[in-house]
Amino acid sequence: MIDRHDYVDSVRHRLIHEEDFLPSEGELPLALLPHCQAYLTRVAWGRLWCVALVPWEAAEDDRTPEVLEALQSHLDQGYVQGPPRQGVAVLVGEGPVPEFAHAKLSVWRVDLASQQVVRGSTPMGAPPLAALERFDPVDWDSPAPTEPEPEAPRRQAPVVGRRVSFRGPDAALSLMNSSRPWATNLLLAIIWGLGVFVMLQSGGILSLFSGFPGEVLVRWGSQFAPLIITGQWWRLGTAMFLHVGLLHLALNSYALYVLGPSLEGLYGHGRFLAIYLGAGVIASATSFLAGTMHAAGASGAIFGLMGAYLYYAWYVPGSARRHLWAGIWPVLAFNFFFGITTGLVDNWGHLGGLLGGLALSSLIGLPREGLWNVRRLAGVALTVLLLAVGVPRLLAILGGAHRFLGG
Repeated sequence: MIDRHDYVDSVRHRLIHEEDFLPSEGELPLALLPHCQAYLTRVAWGRLWCVALVPWEAAEDDRTPEVLEALQSHLDQGYVQGPPRQGVAVLVGEGPVPEFAHAKLSVWRVDLASQQVVRGSTPMGAPPLAALERFDPVDWDSPAPTEPEPEAPRRQAPVVGRRVSFRGPDAALSLMNSSRPWATNLLLAIIWGLGVFVMLQSGGILSLFSGFPGEVLVRWGSQFAPLIITGQWWRLGTAMFLHVGLLHLALNSYALYVLGPSLEGLYGHGRFLAIYLGAGVIASATSFLAGTMHAAGASGAIFGLMGAYLYYAWYVPGSARRHLWAGIWPVLAFNFFFGITTGLVDNWGHLGGLLGGLALSSLIGLPREGLWNVRRLAGVALTVLLLAVGVPRLLAILGGAHRFLGG
C-alpha cells in the first residue's frame, strides 16, 4: 500500500506540474494548517478552485465535520479578496473513509488500501483532478522538472487599517488590487474642485449652503434638455460632476468614498472608471429621455456602482451574498421611496444608473472572468433591452424637436 505522505506529495507535485495548480498553504489560517497536508488553488472559469488534502484517521472521525466547516468558512471570508472560491476537500485514509456530507464543499474520499477514489459532487467548470486517482508515487530520484516548483507564499502579519496580502506566485490570483484607489481619489478631487469653482462663480461660500444658481450650473455643463436637443450631448457626461449645493455634494462624495475603493480593488482601475463614467452617462440619458428638464449630480454614477456590486454579488457564496445584498437593497429601496414620495430625487436617473452599472459590469466582466457565461449573456440581454427602449424614445424626442424648431 502506498504511504499516505507519499500519496499526498505525489498528488501535490502532479497538480502543480501537470494541472497548473499553485501551492497556497501560506494563506490558510493557522488553525487549519495541521489538518490540511496540502492546499492548492487554480483559477478556472472565473472561479478560484481550492483543493485541500486532509489526512483522515478513525480516531479523529468526530472532528472531520469541524475541519470541513472551518475550511468553508475560510473560503467564504476570502470572497472580497478575489474571485469566488469553490472548494474540494479530499479526505485521505489508509482504509475506507466514511461519507461526510457538506452543503457547499465537494468532499472526496480516498482509500489507499484499495486504491479507490469516491468523487463528491463536482460543479460544472471544475478543472481536471486526475492526479487524485493516480496511486503510483512520483519517482523523486528522477531528474528534476525543467521548471522549478513554485514556492508556497509567505504569510505576512496583519496590519491594522490595511489589507492583509501574501507574497508568492498565487498573489496574482487575487482580484483585490493592492495599490491605492487612485481612480476614486481622482473622481473625488474633480467633484470637489468643480464644486469650489462653481461656488466662486456663484457668489462665494454662502452659495454652498443656499444652493448654486441654475444658470451657473447650466453654464458649466449640467444636464439641460433644451440645449441637449440642440446638439450639446456632452452635457450627459459633464452633469455627473456638478452638484447643486453643499449637502448634495457631501452626500454623493461620501457614497463614492465608501463604495469606490473596494469596487476599484475588485474590478481594477480601468474597469472601475469605465463602469462609473458609463453608468453616469446612461443615468443622464435615461433622465433626459424620461423628460427631466434640468439635473446634475453624481448619484446616477453611484447607483451604477451599486449595480456593479449586484453583479459581483452574483458570484460570491450564499452566506456572503446575503450579507452583501443586505447592505445594498435598503439603500436602493430608501432612495426610490424617498424620490417617489417627495419628488426631490431623479428616480429615472437613479434607475438608469443602476441598470447601466449592472449591464456594463456584465459586459466588461471581472478580471480573469470567462468571456462567455450566463452572467455575461444576461448583461448582453439587458444592454439590448435598454437600447430597444431608449433609441425609439430618443428618435421621437429628436423628431418633435425638429418639427418645433423648423416651425
